[in-house]
Amino acid sequence: MTFADTQTVQRAGVYAIGGDHVIFGATTITNTGSSPATLQAAHLVGDIDPADAAVTEVRVVDLGLAPGSGDLLGASKWPDAAQLKWWQQAVPIAGANLPSGNAAEVVFLIKVHDTGDWRWKQSAMDYEIDGHEYATVTNFGFQVCPPKPEECSS
Repeated sequence: MTFADTQTVQRAGVYAIGGDHVIFGATTITNTGSSPATLQAAHLVGDIDPADAAVTEVRVVDLGLAPGSGDLLGASKWPDAAQLKWWQQAVPIAGANLPSGNAAEVVFLIKVHDTGDWRWKQSAMDYEIDGHEYATVTNFGFQVCPPKPEECSS
């Protein structure tokens, strides 16, 4: 299992205030092995107090044979009618099957409890193949910033 472009530090972001929900779905994975993978969990990695902002749900969209097809969700406030099709195609990550050779997009739903600059620097995934458990991490992160760009770190 590999994340797309694990060498480059990348980040997507959205402006939001306390009380908003945001959605992030730009992280892709590929099952490069010869056996199907059972996805267990995905996490945004960062030193964010869950009282400030927290992931409330993680889903996955199978994009088909790698590199996969279709537009990636990116980042948006939620709910968003333009992103609804992605949410409807996504299944809960726990127990999702990713066939050998397929790519998938990981979709995170985040509740912003307090307005601030919240930055997760990495994405991580736990999965199982042939009864063995694995974890992988990428430098693709996510940032939630206040609506005023000057209040958002670069």
